[in-house]
Amino acid sequence: MRIYSGLLFVVLMASFFLSACGFTPIYATSSSATAPQGALSSVMQQIEIANIPDRSGQILRNALVDRLNAQGTPSAPGYRLEISNLSETVRDMDVTIRSDATREQMKLTAALALRDLETQQIVMTKKLSATGSYNILEGEYTTRVSRQNLRESLLTRLSEQAERSVILFLGR
Repeated sequence: MRIYSGLLFVVLMASFFLSACGFTPIYATSSSATAPQGALSSVMQQIEIANIPDRSGQILRNALVDRLNAQGTPSAPGYRLEISNLSETVRDMDVTIRSDATREQMKLTAALALRDLETQQIVMTKKLSATGSYNILEGEYTTRVSRQNLRESLLTRLSEQAERSVILFLGR
């Protein structure tokens, strides 16, 4: 019984400190959302996403559009999100005695810049990276499918990092 009352005390104190520190959820959508969150939502709708070259860039841009411009393309954007230097590095991991690789690691990196379109100044920069691995299988087709699935997953992670960075920056 003593353990439960101690645990209850800790939970109550944690909730008290969270409410006292000004903690508010980033994605508040209920009617109880505070004014800054509503303002953040309207600012997120003003972000234009620049084109990113190559097929991986298209996938990343589409993921960013889905995340940041869910209501549609902004008519009068205030910011432009620019992703550059999107690169992919693949290296062998598990190598057998016969020098055959059985697993590869893929790392995607990119540079993010948020540009204020009113002043044309870059107001935020950040390096993005995501890493994962896949098995090299007997069939070439299955290995290609594994590689492509991992690439798309890593691009989704990059879009999540970009979204989080922009939200935290603009939410200040």
